[in-house]
Amino acid sequence: MAEALLALVIADPRLNVLLLAPAAVVVLALFLRWPLLGVTALLVLTDSAFHESFFAIEAGALSIRLHEIVLLGVLFVALVRPRRATWGGTAGGALAIFFGLLALSAALALSVGRVEPTDVVNWGRPFVLLSLFYVGVRLFPDARSAHRVLVVAAVIASVTGLVALVAALHQGVGELLQDPGRQFIRAQEGLGLISRVRLPGLGLAYGLFWFAVVQLGQARGTRRLLWAGVLAGQALNLAISFNRNMWVGLLVGLGLLLVLSRGQVRYTLARGVAVGAAGIALMAFLAPTAPQGSRVTPLIDRAATLGNLQAVGESSSADDRRYEIERGWATALDHPVLGVGVGAPYGAHIADFTVEDRYVRLPRRFLHNQYLYLVLVAGVPGLIAFLVFLGKTLRLAWRRNERDPSMAACGVGLATIMLSSVVMLYFSVPDMTAAIGVISGAIVASTARSAAPETAWRRDGHDSP
Repeated sequence: MAEALLALVIADPRLNVLLLAPAAVVVLALFLRWPLLGVTALLVLTDSAFHESFFAIEAGALSIRLHEIVLLGVLFVALVRPRRATWGGTAGGALAIFFGLLALSAALALSVGRVEPTDVVNWGRPFVLLSLFYVGVRLFPDARSAHRVLVVAAVIASVTGLVALVAALHQGVGELLQDPGRQFIRAQEGLGLISRVRLPGLGLAYGLFWFAVVQLGQARGTRRLLWAGVLAGQALNLAISFNRNMWVGLLVGLGLLLVLSRGQVRYTLARGVAVGAAGIALMAFLAPTAPQGSRVTPLIDRAATLGNLQAVGESSSADDRRYEIERGWATALDHPVLGVGVGAPYGAHIADFTVEDRYVRLPRRFLHNQYLYLVLVAGVPGLIAFLVFLGKTLRLAWRRNERDPSMAACGVGLATIMLSSVVMLYFSVPDMTAAIGVISGAIVASTARSAAPETAWRRDGHDSP
């Protein structure tokens, strides 16, 4: 077969792509033997330092991303060789319903000519990464294996924080990692002193920050030192992102975890709060005396805006979000059942310049309030299905709180993502949907009990009290 394949390539150079087939077989065999290797590769491609089109294959009007090929591989392994024949109980069923409604809405939008096929693919493909939930519950179906996945994800997020720091300080590295839309790295927002860097690994750092905190509190000896390094990398990632919504989300997450935690975990958190409060107080005291050339000045200035809610509400970004919501809400009222379809315009526009420097208005196909956006792309039933998926996952995480505090911490991370999704695109971008899929899958898998294939859909998947 190999000789026949080589003969075809020699006869017609246009068939060079066929040489990828043997490599694909080898990679798939590795994923079958070590599923964690496949998930690790996928997270490196979606949630580390590389933007989604960094590794891409152009195929006409479409761009095939390498992470999508890897995702197909791990989904294939989860389908044909699961370690537990389950689909994740109620949470998995709700996610499947959401996928079905999303596809139905897109199909109807295509049938009436409301949207182009390429727009459906480009704006719908980030949602596919939510299927990592099924990979988690089928390939890592117990607390120990699910914990390994979360540890790998936390390490990737931490390493990304170190890369982000280098990119923030060195323009050459920043240009190498910059995405085509030039959104990831913005030197001007750091006052020219330090660039604002938001690499894809930021999503995992946000969702797994409190998981790392709990692991640090439970670790001893060398492991404690290693987890301190992981947590420091994640904190660095969040700090130089300049994302105020994430900073607020961390404060809310801290409050949630203090309420949910018991015993040693709460004591560790209380000590951490004391240290953090002292650090914030010291920073506030030194802020007026900090030299203007200091690289911490942009961070201090950005954090100071959190205390001025009026200024935040009057900012251009707030006006832009109000404009989106106004147009999106009017469209949602007209199409409440299935929305207008993913990738379809909903009445808002974005200004842009063409190559000829001509000012034009382009239809806006995204909306920062992700709950309203889900109504637009899948209707009110789609929003309900998505909330059931997340809500059931949170319930499982917090019910297991006393037995496994790390799962409660993952639930807190998921809750903070849900909170920030009111103002940011966290349900519909690849790095965040991959993070949601991994975290939710790990929660449900680690809290699940054995279920027969015929009852897997009906099981809630939580341990007996």
